[in-house]
Amino acid sequence: NDTTKTRDWTIKGGLVVDDLWGFEVNGFGFNIHFTDETFGGEHHTQDSTWVSSNTFSYTLAEDGDDDAISVDVFNYGTFSPIFRTRAGQTCCPYEGKVVTKYYEPGKHTIMEATMQIEKPKIFVDINELTDIPTGSPANYTLRLTNQSEIDEDVYYRLLVDDETNPDGANLMIDGMPITDSRVIKIPAGTTVTKALQLVQTNLSVLDYENIGLVLASQCQFDPTSTWDVIADTVKISAHFTPSSSPVTLVPQTC
Repeated sequence: NDTTKTRDWTIKGGLVVDDLWGFEVNGFGFNIHFTDETFGGEHHTQDSTWVSSNTFSYTLAEDGDDDAISVDVFNYGTFSPIFRTRAGQTCCPYEGKVVTKYYEPGKHTIMEATMQIEKPKIFVDINELTDIPTGSPANYTLRLTNQSEIDEDVYYRLLVDDETNPDGANLMIDGMPITDSRVIKIPAGTTVTKALQLVQTNLSVLDYENIGLVLASQCQFDPTSTWDVIADTVKISAHFTPSSSPVTLVPQTC
C-alpha cells in the first residue's frame, strides 16, 4: 500500500511605519508625512510518502525418499494461497483423503488421497490353541504381509499390545522375546512367515485371552497424534491344562 500526504503552507509578514513631522522656519511651516511599508513571506510545500507491504514465501517439500505430491495452488484474495492435494504417494505421515467437516459433512472432497506407501497386514494360521500342557509353549504361525500401494519394500514394527496382556505372557519370535518391538523388513507384495511362541511366566495362569500382536508403521503409530495410526492387529488365545510335575521312577533293588 502506498500513502502520500502533501502539506502546503504560506507564511506572510509585514511592517508599516507611518509618521508625521511638522516644523517652522522663518515663519514658514512645514509638514512631512513619512510612510514605509515592508512585506515578506514564504511559501512551502512538503510531500511525504509511506510505502507498506506484506510479503511471504513458501516452499513445498517432502522429507521421505519415496514421497511425491502434486499440489494445486489457488489465489483467493486475502485468503491466498490455498493448497489442495491432487495426487501423490506419501508416508510418515500418510496423507489420506480429506472431506468437509462442517459444510455438508462428508459430501465434498477437500484433499485427494495419496497412494499409501506403508500398508501392513498380519495374520495367524490358528488364533486359539487349547489343551496345552502347563509349562509347554503354545506355538503359532504368523504371516506378515506388505501391501504397499507403490510396491515399496518397507521395514515394519512387530509389537505386543500391552493392554491385552495383563498376565504378562512371554511372546517370542524366532526364539527371541518381543519386548519393545521387533523391526522386520517385508518386501513389497510378499508375505514373511514367523514362528511365534507364547510361554507362561506364571504356571498358575492357565488362560490367556485375545492378546494383540501389532504390525505397524515405524513412524505413524502414535494414537495421541493427529494422524491416523497405520497398523494391523491380530489376536491370539491360549489355554493350558494343569499337569503334574515330572515323575521320576527309581528302580528298587531287593
